[in-house]
Amino acid sequence: MTIDAQEMLARYIQDGYYKSPQPVTRERFQALLSEIAELFDPIDIRLGIRHPNLGKPKELHAHNECNHFADGIAWYCVDDGGASGSFYISPMAPVEARLDEEDLAHLEHAHVTLLRQRAPHTTVARWERGRPILLFPFGPCSFDERVPGRREAIERFYRVVRELTRANRLRGPDMALRTGEFILVDDRRYAHGRDALPPNTTRVLHRAYMHLRDRERWLRRTVDERPFGAQFPRAAGGGAP
Repeated sequence: MTIDAQEMLARYIQDGYYKSPQPVTRERFQALLSEIAELFDPIDIRLGIRHPNLGKPKELHAHNECNHFADGIAWYCVDDGGASGSFYISPMAPVEARLDEEDLAHLEHAHVTLLRQRAPHTTVARWERGRPILLFPFGPCSFDERVPGRREAIERFYRVVRELTRANRLRGPDMALRTGEFILVDDRRYAHGRDALPPNTTRVLHRAYMHLRDRERWLRRTVDERPFGAQFPRAAGGGAP
């Protein structure tokens, strides 16, 4: 089976992620991605790298930390190290469906600072093209505790994300990242995480962020045409996709 870059992009826009059906070389991965996106800030993630979270074997809870400065994340599995099933993604739609306007108003004032990234400051909820977009970071956020109900709303949001991203994980054989396979994830629509790794694993993932070349098409389907709390965009004619 030959992977076609434009079909890959269409699946990514429709489903919110794309998982390669077969292994490819790293050069082929780079060539496919270069057709649809500009990649930036690449890093090879392995145990021992100097990073407060990624270089340790501990579990990484579901998070989605790049959707305020990138159009998605690409991972290429250089070496699965016997831990191909540790990676997972989980939809944000169930989390969105649990929030009301009051929750969003509080989350718009929950400030997040992310270290060593191009756009280090954002909020847990922000508005984009008239639609709320949620960001769930590794760490805590800051907020004005004098505002009635704010702490409770933010703590409730963190609990809901932990509960629902754990309950709705997409994983299994088709989602395993084996050596030579890759996955693209739109983290406006999916959080991602990782189970704890064996302490001696040789696992190496190459990660890069994406700026899509056909960005307007992606935003139209992902933001304009996807109701808050819905997993998929509206189909043509307003019916279910």
